[in-house]
Amino acid sequence: MKLYWLQLKRPQSIAYIIGPLCLIGGLIFLCQVFGIMLCPLRKYTGIPCFTCGSTRAVLALLSGEPQTAFLTQPLVISLLCCVAPIALFSLCTALLHKRIFMVSFSRTEKVLLFLFFAVATLLNWLYLLSTNM
Repeated sequence: MKLYWLQLKRPQSIAYIIGPLCLIGGLIFLCQVFGIMLCPLRKYTGIPCFTCGSTRAVLALLSGEPQTAFLTQPLVISLLCCVAPIALFSLCTALLHKRIFMVSFSRTEKVLLFLFFAVATLLNWLYLLSTNM
């Protein structure tokens, strides 16, 4: 694993990423508020996908109910708690210092990370199926 700083030539390009992500998040939130089911797998088969319940879990986390959030969607909440501080740090350094912290992985590390996330996703899906979320 290699860690390094990357100097940004155009820090405003970060806004081009944040804007659409906020728009997508807002649309998903509105669908949740109005009861529109977004998951086609669950809608047509009744089987939850591996991310079913993510919006409810994030809303529970933002409401101050971390246990409910984790029990609703353990994988997404765990990833969110790990990635959110890193993303905020990267955003701040990009806007204030015009640089971003980068991580690059070797081929072996990429394979190991893929296997880890594949197993975590499968375990999360089995959990969702067993709890009938």
